[in-house]
Amino acid sequence: MSSSTERAIALATLEERLRQERETFDQMKENDRRATRLRITMGWIACVMLPVIASACLFILYNHDLFTDATVTTVGIALLVDVTGMVLGIWRVFAGSPQETLAPVTPRE
Repeated sequence: MSSSTERAIALATLEERLRQERETFDQMKENDRRATRLRITMGWIACVMLPVIASACLFILYNHDLFTDATVTTVGIALLVDVTGMVLGIWRVFAGSPQETLAPVTPRE
């Protein structure tokens, strides 16, 4: 083959490699965006659910004479587990796992 044909093939190969690397990076960027949105959404859902569950539990605990002992005990345990789970969940999502940073996918040569 001639030198110009070899250069054209090498150039086409490099262009395809760059296209694939760009596509990979764009996919990683989109996945990172979705993961961030999911984390924020789950945080807000938890912030809404905790007061609702806690309010119901506190109502039952405050009016314990209207409910059976088993119900009051179950609600007390549920409140403890809910608050503990919420604190641990928030810690794990926001403070426990470091955010993975995006980096170029092109290897250094």
